[in-house]
Amino acid sequence: MAEELERQTGWTVRFSPSIRQDQLVQLARTLLGPALTGNPSIHLQDRQLAVEAEPGSDWEAIQRQFQGTTGYRLTLKRKEGGAGSASASAEDGGTAALPPAGRQPMEVNRAQQEVKLWQREIAASRRSAAATGKRWSS
Repeated sequence: MAEELERQTGWTVRFSPSIRQDQLVQLARTLLGPALTGNPSIHLQDRQLAVEAEPGSDWEAIQRQFQGTTGYRLTLKRKEGGAGSASASAEDGGTAALPPAGRQPMEVNRAQQEVKLWQREIAASRRSAAATGKRWSS
């Protein structure tokens, strides 16, 4: 396909190894419909999308279609108080970082925002230290 596009347009065509995350989530929403009950979590390193859903009898067919279309696995998120998640089952060799007993982890998007805030604060502290001639240390 890339060669044909290059031939027709004269432009070099390269495909990005990244994925359109919005399209990944949209496909899950389309396939699951009202069974999708929460916001999906994308695990790029594991090539999977974890969802909160009430899977029906067609769950396995939906998983196969999702993986066949995207190359990503569709898994269920671990429910609060549950023993584990489909994405971290012993069957597929997965592991999960779990919070200490009695604590819930921060939602991933919120955690990423928090990390960005810390990065800005650290950068500001370094600039301030450099402006005053002090040495910054973490």
